[in-house]
Amino acid sequence: MEAKPTNYFKQSLMMALMVIPLISIGQKRYNLSEFKLTISGTSTIHDWVIDAEKLTCSTLLDYTESRELSMGSFLVTIPVESLESGKGIMNSKTYEALKSEDYPNVTFKLLSLDSQTANSLKATGNLTIAGKTQSVQLDVTVSKSAGSIIFKGEKELLMTSFSVQPPSALMGTIKTDDLVKVKFEIQLYQHNNS
Repeated sequence: MEAKPTNYFKQSLMMALMVIPLISIGQKRYNLSEFKLTISGTSTIHDWVIDAEKLTCSTLLDYTESRELSMGSFLVTIPVESLESGKGIMNSKTYEALKSEDYPNVTFKLLSLDSQTANSLKATGNLTIAGKTQSVQLDVTVSKSAGSIIFKGEKELLMTSFSVQPPSALMGTIKTDDLVKVKFEIQLYQHNNS
């Protein structure tokens, strides 16, 4: 004989069905509008800059006038071979160092947000480079206008913390410094379902 659900089970199920839709009421989907992301560093002979020419951003964020920005989902993906220095040899050394054949993308997945002020956040997420994932914190400035949000920030990273050997050339006589700076500006616009 099949047991009938208890009243407690029925009440719990009803509560869950009522709460689930409320979780996503404040969330809005945003699409990528524009971006600029650069990686810069030094070597034994000169400073260098690499631009990301491609970037995708999948977002679902809570953003209200009173609460500003709160947790949602945020995933940035950068194809390694979209990194461009303007110099063919440097590009190939970069792709080799980042193991692009085995790990074609660099990703950042948001884990948490902490509002510092109305226009600044501390974002914590998983950054994956060359197959190795590290938790990183980013200080981000935020501005909003006419249905769009702009995130700006920068972060210094050590290549070796992601098991990336800094590129070298000419039998090691030219060496890239381990420390790099990533600067980003990402503009999103609110997705219109209509």
